[in-house]
Amino acid sequence: MAATATANPPGSTDAKKNQDVSCHNTAMRSHASKELNKQMLRAFMHDPKHKNFKGHKGERFSIKEDKDCNELVKELEIDDIPNFSVFQEEHVEEAHDIAMQLCRNPIDQVIDAFAYLKTCYPSSPYIEHLSRVTFMEHPKTRDCLLPPPEQTMPYAYFREGRMMWALTKKGEDPMVVMGTNKKHHRKMNILPTNAKFDKERQLAWWREDLGLLNHYYNWHLSYPYPPNPPRDRQGELFAYMHEQMLARYDFERLSRGMSRVQPYGPGYGWEKPLNEGFNPKMRFVSGRPANMNVSSNECYTFAKTSTDELEKFRDRIQFAIARGFLYDKNEVKVRMTMNNLGNTLLANAGSVNKTLYGSIH
Repeated sequence: MAATATANPPGSTDAKKNQDVSCHNTAMRSHASKELNKQMLRAFMHDPKHKNFKGHKGERFSIKEDKDCNELVKELEIDDIPNFSVFQEEHVEEAHDIAMQLCRNPIDQVIDAFAYLKTCYPSSPYIEHLSRVTFMEHPKTRDCLLPPPEQTMPYAYFREGRMMWALTKKGEDPMVVMGTNKKHHRKMNILPTNAKFDKERQLAWWREDLGLLNHYYNWHLSYPYPPNPPRDRQGELFAYMHEQMLARYDFERLSRGMSRVQPYGPGYGWEKPLNEGFNPKMRFVSGRPANMNVSSNECYTFAKTSTDELEKFRDRIQFAIARGFLYDKNEVKVRMTMNNLGNTLLANAGSVNKTLYGSIH
């Protein structure tokens, strides 16, 4: 006779015991998660009483000069990356490599290391990115809730004037917290914006919406560039997200009697000045005056692709779309799908042929 699996009846004593144990374990995990979330918050906040925080007064500071440097930071030689960008592969790869090394250490040491780094560099986009990548990958914290980015780096979400006012009211030195100094602050955002007469300012609330900014930031954490392989349907999601975003933007514009979004880029009026200006007066956003020529290579100091190369890559992708296939590195035809096209436009590790189609995103 074949053996049959038996289960405890729903009303049995054993079933109730198992249910009680399961509820107890869930409650314990929940309590432990809450405590861990509290500890992680310390890793994202600076210590205004720390000597490094009070001493450098917004100037560049190097942990190599600190005799009391955190041991884990010193061991891995972690330091800030000025002008960090998620579009710079070497920046993202370095953050990934260091995060993987940090994940091999006890979580308490990792939290202490980031609490130290955050105090040394209170307004560093790189340290913020590195900490989030690490906590998302560390086995002890990958299921925890990270604080929202507008809470841990408000300088990237709110206007500099409001930040200065809020920090002053709080009793902190805004020049230190924001990683700037008076000389640099006076030079920022001095271009006249004529915002009062700019019709586009009617939609400033939409372009500077916290939800949209959060989505953009978290996208580059969840769907990073190399060395990570693309996630399932990443290219398709990339296209869908932009389609939905543009549709919503069009409706917002039409509801205010404004025209729909016009294509602008290589082959779409890129050689002409961009009529609309943009100056949100945020810490890491450069103000763009109206009628600016953005097709010049001088506008993209960190870019490794010239405007002529961008036009060449655009033509190749348009031809591939018209034919219905892409060429891989071995010159073999690959069927055109939204996922393949999206990954190729993103130029991530899932690109069908990055050498041929480049990086135009």
